[in-house]
Amino acid sequence: MQTYNPALKIFRRANGGYMFRDTSRTLEVLSIHAELQTSKEYCSNPYYRAITKKENIPTPPWVPLLPGYCVIGKLCGQYIRLEIQSNNGEHLIYSWEIYENVEMSELIYSGANSDFFVSMKKYIKLSGEISIPDVLGLRDPNIIYDLQLKVNSIYPHLFNITATKSQNKIAKLTTTMQKKGEKLLKKVSVISQPPIICHGIEIKEPGMQLTPEATLALAVEYEALKKLEDTSRKRIKRAKTNNEYMKNLKYKLHEEKDQELLNNWIQKTLEETNIGSTIFISTDQYLTSIYTQPCLTCHNLDLSKKKLDVHRIGHNLQIKIKCKICQGITEYSNESPNAQFSSLAAGAGLVGGVNRQQLQTIFSIIGITAQSSK
Repeated sequence: MQTYNPALKIFRRANGGYMFRDTSRTLEVLSIHAELQTSKEYCSNPYYRAITKKENIPTPPWVPLLPGYCVIGKLCGQYIRLEIQSNNGEHLIYSWEIYENVEMSELIYSGANSDFFVSMKKYIKLSGEISIPDVLGLRDPNIIYDLQLKVNSIYPHLFNITATKSQNKIAKLTTTMQKKGEKLLKKVSVISQPPIICHGIEIKEPGMQLTPEATLALAVEYEALKKLEDTSRKRIKRAKTNNEYMKNLKYKLHEEKDQELLNNWIQKTLEETNIGSTIFISTDQYLTSIYTQPCLTCHNLDLSKKKLDVHRIGHNLQIKIKCKICQGITEYSNESPNAQFSSLAAGAGLVGGVNRQQLQTIFSIIGITAQSSK
């Protein structure tokens, strides 16, 4: 979906699935968001109180329900688009659309109600285990932070953004470490010969018991190392990108330089040898195919590291190319060792009843002026 809309930002649901948040939409803070409150009536409920037991947050955060908030994704085999809208800035309207294809060009059904997408849930027959707040991403710490930050720009007294961000980071770190610990202990349970040592630390039940101070220090150290790793990874990626760019640029410049040198060689050969029609094919094509051949010894292709020597005797064009790298010399000729074009052309003309003067005239017409037939 991001291919069709780069403004879509991916987030992960609690069940491991993914949805996209459309960040191109402008979020709107209404007067009903001035106070932290919830109501049994969906239309007048400006906040959602997230249930975050899995995130290890002791106090569930207040999540603003802002008009303009929009998510897109695939649910139960259908492509859905959910958006929060407002009715004259007083009540919230929950608009939903269901599409046949990923491009979202074939609409199947749509609705707009004040029921927090309950009608959409009934339409596609979602089970009770599927949570609308989870589908909307209202339990994602980053999304919660963005929504609270938007409200804080209008009502700065409502949220302590710094504390919320820190709380979200601690919750995420706690969840991550809990999962990692469970995986490590699972390894111990399937191995019959302890101890298991991982990075110098023994892995054993029931885990490692740390004081609150030690846990705090370990968490700070982990985050510092993780940030350093992320920075290093970005630098490596940037260096690889720059290196690839420089390689492509160097290759392009080398290609342009070789083409210019090749054109100069062809022009110089035509002027100095006065080939004319000595070669009975396209002269440019013939010379290009010869000059771009690699060195037979070191396979050098760089024209700037080659030296050219060209001679013409009658129909015979002799080309010597010396490699400046390995000093190897490669010779080329348009005649085979057992055949001379001048003799063959003269013989063919005489056999056909053409006398010497007529043959010289023919050679002159086709651009061959200094031939052995004289």
